[in-house]
Amino acid sequence: PRFEFRIPPDSKTVLLVRDPRDILVSLYFSVKHSHALKNESIMRANSDANIMSIDEFVIERAQSILGIYQAYEANLINEVSKLYRYEDVDV
Repeated sequence: PRFEFRIPPDSKTVLLVRDPRDILVSLYFSVKHSHALKNESIMRANSDANIMSIDEFVIERAQSILGIYQAYEANLINEVSKLYRYEDVDV
């Protein structure tokens, strides 16, 4: 999320996280080929993806993904949290 959030410390939480490398690679291909260009943010990302290599795109956006994961750690991880990796979930 791109907003501040707080979960009460005694709340039980389940957090499903995805490998940040997978997020960034998926984002590159999504904004380059899949997403409709319906807002400024997506149009800017599409433009960037069309002029950058995948490596450049991923490196440029890695810090924002790190920030999201740091917010998760600061606000969601506690003794009663369960953390699962997206790659390990078998549906």
